[in-house]
Amino acid sequence: MIVTLVSRDWLEALLRINPDAGSGAVEWVIVLSLAVSAGLLAWAARREWRSAASI
Repeated sequence: MIVTLVSRDWLEALLRINPDAGSGAVEWVIVLSLAVSAGLLAWAARREWRSAASI
């Protein structure tokens, strides 16, 4: 996320492709997807931890 805040075209620099014509949309989709995944995995881990603790 920090890289995307600093430079919206880090994907272009890293992979030498230009999927969004430099707008940064693809980079933000990647960042948001990873953030949602992290949140869902944290929620699932907490749920699993609580169910294991109650047994």
